[in-house]
Amino acid sequence: MGWHSSSNAYTSLTDVTDNVNAYFTNKIPLEGVWLDIPYMAEDGDFSVNSTTFSGLKDYANNLKLRNQKMMVILTPGLQNSVEGNTYISMAKSANALLNKMNSTEMYNAPTPYSNDTVFLDWFNKDVNGTWWTGIKNLYD
Repeated sequence: MGWHSSSNAYTSLTDVTDNVNAYFTNKIPLEGVWLDIPYMAEDGDFSVNSTTFSGLKDYANNLKLRNQKMMVILTPGLQNSVEGNTYISMAKSANALLNKMNSTEMYNAPTPYSNDTVFLDWFNKDVNGTWWTGIKNLYD
């Protein structure tokens, strides 16, 4: 595994390309670049900010042609501040969200992000459908 670059200071695709180009210009080998939360639309898993990261998929494909990789992080929870979040609906249908102890109310924790977050129940056998669907939609 070679050298990777990562920063949550990448606030736009321009920041990412400038960083990757600096490695190339300075003849420093770079195998991959990791994107943190700012690439997401409203801090939401399985989403891309189409304003500041417009063209992200094309750029990732260009990196691949140069034998470089782009990895995007996913947060451990799902944003609960947007009405009709598809992935929360899927997890609710599968009864795969953590609930407060002795309650049917979802565990809703404030996070360092700009919204409340609900967490998937990793021990629920039906939770995989939510993650696989989200990841597939993110890469399509």
